[in-house]
Amino acid sequence: MRLVYVAAPFSAHTDWERSELVQLARRHGLEIAKAGALPIMPTANSSLFWEQCTEVFWRAGYIELLRRCDAIYLCPRWEASKGCCAEHEMAMHLRMPVFYHGANVIGAIAAWVAEAA
Repeated sequence: MRLVYVAAPFSAHTDWERSELVQLARRHGLEIAKAGALPIMPTANSSLFWEQCTEVFWRAGYIELLRRCDAIYLCPRWEASKGCCAEHEMAMHLRMPVFYHGANVIGAIAAWVAEAA
């Protein structure tokens, strides 16, 4: 099974806004799952205990998760996120497939998954 890292913005001014960003990652992650790949959504994984460890800890952990994935999916507004930009840069460095949100991206992911089958 192919693993797709879901890069979504997480920093926000309020808990409500942060919750909305986590929901954004989950919505896109579900579509990726329906396309046949397992979504890895770090922001959803750690959203409730983000402030219990340092930001350096989380970012390093997220990069390690990314290294173990087969591709990255960039959610809307990723360009405004320092974390997502760093994840994008690492994905490019690793030469992994990069899927940008937009028209028919889920179809492209499904086709990519089918190639591996």
